[in-house]
Amino acid sequence: MDEHYIVRVASRRDGTLRKRILDIIDIATKCRVSDMSTRLEVQSAIEQLPENEIRDLAKWLQEYLEQKWDRQILTDFESGKLDRLITKAESDISFKLSPHDPEFIKQMEVAEAVMREDRTLLRKLAQ
Repeated sequence: MDEHYIVRVASRRDGTLRKRILDIIDIATKCRVSDMSTRLEVQSAIEQLPENEIRDLAKWLQEYLEQKWDRQILTDFESGKLDRLITKAESDISFKLSPHDPEFIKQMEVAEAVMREDRTLLRKLAQ
């Protein structure tokens, strides 16, 4: 069987599945999975699976990669590696992100109500 057969079949049905399978193959080249010691053995084993199990495996692997990415971002954030980027982003967008403040929300609601009710007065003050 052509080693890329499953990828070609999957790409006709679902482009994201093709990417996920390629991700699986990429991960398999970097690790050993029990008795399967090579990427080709892992790929061959995947090719033997029914399509629904391949999709389940791809979904699991995608979730695993996303969790791994989240953990890495959190680690980098906590270690201060992202501080320079955060500072740069805040200066580029001209405002600073701050936590939710319920008191500020109430004050803004009052201010908006006043502005709606007293439009004429506010226009005269603006002149």
